[in-house]
Amino acid sequence: MQAPKIGPFGLVDFASRIASAGARESSGVNIIAQVAAAPRVGIRQRLQRVRFFLGEIGREYELEPGSQRMEARGKIGFLTNGFEIRGLSPDIRYC
Repeated sequence: MQAPKIGPFGLVDFASRIASAGARESSGVNIIAQVAAAPRVGIRQRLQRVRFFLGEIGREYELEPGSQRMEARGKIGFLTNGFEIRGLSPDIRYC
């Protein structure tokens, strides 16, 4: 079973997963930027109707060391649009 690498700063790890999708329109970066500038009491109101979808946001292929076989590596991230994201696959190594 794969699990994400989590360091001693869980909030930073979570924010980096949100930012991993880049600054496209459906990225969570825009939502988090609005929340960061909100007064503390306004955070819940701004996030109340937001949905985040976790899944594969990109895939790369590279040669396995010492072989001629290509290995697929996926990138996990969050988006606010479920149409642009793929479900996770047990055959893919995620980073």
